[in-house]
Amino acid sequence: MCVDNLSNQAIECLVDLDKSSFVVNGLTLAKEQLKPYASNLYPFATHAVWVQIMGVETIPVASEFEISCKMYLDYNAFLQPLVYGITCQFKATFIMNIDNNGELTINLIKVTQPASPIN
Repeated sequence: MCVDNLSNQAIECLVDLDKSSFVVNGLTLAKEQLKPYASNLYPFATHAVWVQIMGVETIPVASEFEISCKMYLDYNAFLQPLVYGITCQFKATFIMNIDNNGELTINLIKVTQPASPIN
């Protein structure tokens, strides 16, 4: 997921795994199957905020699968406590492939519900 930082300061952002939920092919993943990455969002730019979903390598190659999530992002100015938050939801279809080097890759096929704020 990408976040636009329209402020004039660097912002730090992290997915709150205690509040977020990720569903792969109808199965809710445990928090232990997720690895969040902190992102530094620089002024007036778009940056990726992401979570690595562990265990998707068990999905058969060349088969489509769906990931949906309700993601809570905690953020604040760079090097400050992450006291602010926003919620987004996302649903998309992917396919597992093998690249020319024999590595598994996940490719996006379609977004069925774009990221949007949740009340």
